[in-house]
Amino acid sequence: MGFIFSASYHNHQLGSDNIEAEWDYSNDDDQDGSAYTNELQYRQYYIQRLRQSYSAALDFKLNKNNTLFLNGIYNHRNDWENRYRTVYKDIEYDEDSNSWIGEMEKETKGGNEAIKNARLEDQRMMSFAFGGDHQFGNIKLDWTGSFSKASEERPNERYIVFKAEDLTFATDFSDKRLPKINSVSPASSADFRDDYEFDELTEEYQWTEDIDQNFKVNLLIPMLNNNFKNSLKIGLRYKAKDKLRDNLLFEYSPVDEDGFIANSLNNLSDYSKDNFLPGDYRTAKQITNEYLGSLDLTNASLFEEEAVAEAEAGDFTARENILGGYLMLNQQLGNKFSLIAGVRIENTSQEYQGNQYDADEDVNTLSPKVSDSYMNILPGLHAKYDFNKTTILRAAWTNTLARPNYFSLVPYREVTREDNEISIGNPELTPTKSMNLDLMLEKYFKNIGIISAGVFYKDIKDFIVTETKEDFAFEGNVWDTYHQPINGGNATIFGFEAAIMRQLDFLPGFLKGLSLYGNYTYTSSSVTDFRIEGREDEEISLPGTAKHTFNASLGYDHKKLSFRTSLNYASDFVEEFGEESFYDRYYDKAMFLDINANYAITPKIRVYAEAVNLLNQPLYYYQGISERLMQAEYYNMRFQLGLKLDLQ
Repeated sequence: MGFIFSASYHNHQLGSDNIEAEWDYSNDDDQDGSAYTNELQYRQYYIQRLRQSYSAALDFKLNKNNTLFLNGIYNHRNDWENRYRTVYKDIEYDEDSNSWIGEMEKETKGGNEAIKNARLEDQRMMSFAFGGDHQFGNIKLDWTGSFSKASEERPNERYIVFKAEDLTFATDFSDKRLPKINSVSPASSADFRDDYEFDELTEEYQWTEDIDQNFKVNLLIPMLNNNFKNSLKIGLRYKAKDKLRDNLLFEYSPVDEDGFIANSLNNLSDYSKDNFLPGDYRTAKQITNEYLGSLDLTNASLFEEEAVAEAEAGDFTARENILGGYLMLNQQLGNKFSLIAGVRIENTSQEYQGNQYDADEDVNTLSPKVSDSYMNILPGLHAKYDFNKTTILRAAWTNTLARPNYFSLVPYREVTREDNEISIGNPELTPTKSMNLDLMLEKYFKNIGIISAGVFYKDIKDFIVTETKEDFAFEGNVWDTYHQPINGGNATIFGFEAAIMRQLDFLPGFLKGLSLYGNYTYTSSSVTDFRIEGREDEEISLPGTAKHTFNASLGYDHKKLSFRTSLNYASDFVEEFGEESFYDRYYDKAMFLDINANYAITPKIRVYAEAVNLLNQPLYYYQGISERLMQAEYYNMRFQLGLKLDLQ
C-alpha cells in the first residue's frame, strides 16, 4: 500500500495597467487615414489572489496481478479585484465647433465589506477517481470511474458610475498605438467634480456550476510475438456533463439623490500612477472602493431596488452525454517497421435551455429546450520506421473533433443596455472536424538529446468564430453591436516544425553542464467558404493561428547549481471578425523571457529564484492593422525568491 498527501498555499498581490480603444472611420475611400477613436478607456486593476490546493492518492496492491487506486484533489481560488475605469465615449468630430466632443464616465468596481470591498471570484474544484489495473494471464485490463465538480461564485459584485456629457476633448490620434485624450473642457470634468451626474449603482450575483461524471475501461490483448508481434486494444468511455449559470442583477436608485451625490464626491481618491506602464495616461480621481463597499443597499430608506431582467438573459442549463469506443491494432512488421491502426466512434447527445430577453418589455422568457444527437467515426493510422536505433521516421493520418462550447449553443440573449449591444447563442452550431497528416523525422543522440523535423497538413471543416456586426437590425431593434458564434467556414493548414534538444557534454570542464533546447513552427492557413456576410470572397487566415512560433531554452546543471532561461515567441493572428476587415480583432505578436535558478546549500536545503516576464510583455490586441490599438494590458516583471526543505 502507498499513500501520498500534498498541500499548497499561495497568497499573491498583483495588478495591471490597461488602456482600451475602439475605432471607426469617417472616409470610405481612406479608412486608415480617417480612422479615429470613438471610445477610449483607462483602467487600473488591483488584485489579491489566494490559491489553496490539497490532494491525496492511495494505491493498494492486492497481489502481483491486481492493483486498485483512489485519489482526490480539491482546489480553492479566491480572487479579489478592484478596477478603476475612466471612459471617454461617443467621441465624434463636430464640424460646427471644429472640435471633438463626447461623454466621460468614471466607474469603480468592487464589492461589499464582507468581501473586502472588492469583486470576489470564488472558484472551487474537486475531483475523485477510483480505478484498477489487472492482469489476467497475458491480457491487461484497466478501468477508472471519476466524479468532478467545479463552481464559480461572484457575490455582491458592485459598480458605481458617474458621467459628464457634452464635453469637448483635445485629442491626439497621431500615434494610433497610443491614442490620447490630452484635456477635457470644461476642465472641472477631468477632476471628477461639478459637471458629473450620477448614472448607475448596481450589485450582481453570479453562479456557475459544472459537474462531470466519467467511466472508462481498456482491454489489451497480446497476440503474435517475434518480428510480427502485435496486440489488440479495445476501450469504452462514458462522459456526462451538466452545467448551469444563474445570475441576478439589481439596480439601486438613491432616495436622496442630491445628498448621495454630494456624499459620493466627498469619497474620492486619485488612482493615477506615475509609472502607468502603457504610457502617460491618468485614471485620475475615482469613487473609493471602501465607500462603495460601505453602502447599505438593502436599506429601503436609502435606496430603491429594481431587478434588471437582462442580466438573467445569460442564464442557462446544459447537459451533454458522450458514449465512445475504440478498437486499435498495434502491429510490428519486421525489425524496422510498425503500424498502429484504429478507429474511434463517439455518439454525442446534448440538451440546452436558456433565456430570451425582450428589450421592449424588459422581460425574460424561458427558451424552448434544444436537443441534438450525432455520431462521429474517427479513423487513424500511425506508421513508424526505424532506420537504426537512433533514427526514426514517423507518419500519421488522424481525424479529430472539437465540439462547440456549451454557452455558444444555448439559445440565449445577452443585452448591454448602455452600449445598445446584444450577444446571442447559436443552437445550429456543428462540431469542427479536422483530417490531419503528419510526417516527422527524429535523430537521437547517444547521450541526452534529439533533433527532429516534420511537416503537417490539416483539412478543417466548420471552424467556429464570433461574428460581429455594427448597426444591425435583429428582433425588431437596431443594435449598435451584435455578436454571435457561427460556423465560419472551412480551412486548410500547412506547416513545418523543427526542434533540437542537446546536452552539451562534449564541452570541456564545467561547460559540460550546459544544455540547449529550441523549436520553431511555421504555419500557413487559408479559409474557404467563408460565411461572414459580405466577406465571402476575401482571402483570410484561420482565426487563432499564428504563422510563426519559436521557443528556446538555455540551461545549466552542474553539481549544486541549476539554471534555466527560456524565450517564447508567437506572431500575431486574427481572433474575431467584424463586418469588414477594419473591425477585425487581432492578438498581437508576443515575446516572453523568463529565468529560474536553484542552488543546493545541502542535500536537503535548496535556495531557488525566478524572474518572470522580464521583457514586460503586455496583453495586446489591435483592430484591423497593428498600428491601431484595441487593448494593451501590462503586468510588469515578477520576481520570486524562496527556500525548499526536504524533510525526508
